[in-house]
Amino acid sequence: MPRKTGKRTASGCQQKSLVALPVFCATTFGSMVEREMATAQIDMFGLTDDDAAAGDRRCPSGPGRYPWWHAEQQTATPPNLYLFSAGIPVRIERFGSGASAFWDFLGYALVGMPVGVTATEVTVKVRAKIVSYVDRGGRVFVDSGAFGAFRAGKEMDFEELVFPVYDELCRRARRRQGLLLVMPDCVGDQRRTLELQQLHIERIHRWIDSGAEAVFPLQDANVAPLHAYERLLALLDDRPHTLGIPSNARAWRPHQVVDFVRRARPDRVHLLGLARDSVLQQLARDIGEHSPATRLSCDACALTAHAGRGRRLTDRAKSRLESAVAAAEQGDYGDVLPDLSTYLTDVLYTPGFLSDEQVECVAHHLGYRDSAWRSRFIAAAAGQGLREVLAPLDPDETWMPQAMASVVAERLYRPWLRRVLAGPIRAWEVARIACDDDPQGVPGLPRLEETIAAQEATA
Repeated sequence: MPRKTGKRTASGCQQKSLVALPVFCATTFGSMVEREMATAQIDMFGLTDDDAAAGDRRCPSGPGRYPWWHAEQQTATPPNLYLFSAGIPVRIERFGSGASAFWDFLGYALVGMPVGVTATEVTVKVRAKIVSYVDRGGRVFVDSGAFGAFRAGKEMDFEELVFPVYDELCRRARRRQGLLLVMPDCVGDQRRTLELQQLHIERIHRWIDSGAEAVFPLQDANVAPLHAYERLLALLDDRPHTLGIPSNARAWRPHQVVDFVRRARPDRVHLLGLARDSVLQQLARDIGEHSPATRLSCDACALTAHAGRGRRLTDRAKSRLESAVAAAEQGDYGDVLPDLSTYLTDVLYTPGFLSDEQVECVAHHLGYRDSAWRSRFIAAAAGQGLREVLAPLDPDETWMPQAMASVVAERLYRPWLRRVLAGPIRAWEVARIACDDDPQGVPGLPRLEETIAAQEATA
């Protein structure tokens, strides 16, 4: 058993240790725990496919369930979209929607892919990331959330829930042309949609004039869509715009889309919620033949198809997380994450390092479970660290160091590692999926040397 050794805290105070452990900066690491992600960078990109595959690969049977590790051994190359025999490629900008959560958004941003979010779901942290991403050249499609309200049978309150988000993004972003904002609409009801847009036209003009790209959904292909388009043009007063064509609820049929574009010749068309690649390819060919100057874009949520037990995103992230936690426990991330000895030092000596709940957990698993002992542990942890109450219980260090190390490792350190590593690994796996879906759309997926800084994980 190591003997007591003198140590000095970050503030310069001399301490005695239960075990000979290196001292970690209390201020920095205390902040890391409090914010969960840390002020450090997490470099787990060194994990190989073999590391990730070492986890549980059990694959439940059922539609859509498949061995993801088998699929990732190949580089999927989507078929190019060509016009005529000349082989002219049709460019379609594809947004990976459904990425309103921070780590999902960051996964797309890591590889520079166009990403889609919902205004009613993005947090302050995600909005800040959107601004920084578009300012660096990224493209972000911001849906209003009207489709979700429609499915829930509710009426969307645009002024309360949506417009403040649009206003903030347009105010904070310098490169606003990277923002695609879906204008207020009522799914399936073109008359109400035009009423909403006319009601808020001054605000809409400000967003467009600031440089943002405004997407105006056309609701019903069967009720004079050309007339609705003409009314929209009158509202916009020659301002640039993008027409949104529904491809999910109240969807247009492909021949209706082609016929409308052939007659209207809009500059930009966004296919809302179009996921089927075969339909997209044919539409691109037909639209390109009749209106080659029309710019096409679409959005679809690729992540939902890969999420869930036995599916690629969930299983691969779980496997890689377990590998990363095991590597961190062995000290492989010593330059960016504290090892167990460093963590234990702060548990013993750093005032306020643990929450009251964590302190109670330590006391409980050491056998000190009544209210009086819990109070003593909490007071010590808030005062000079847990050693203040632990040292008198085992002055000869016959059992406390081993027991304490075991409790901290199992009940505090390992769960903390999982919390710290889970988000970045999720982002990494989302990035992999984005590249698999469109490997030609990015210069190449970086290995994890593209580290994730703490500022990207905190507001």
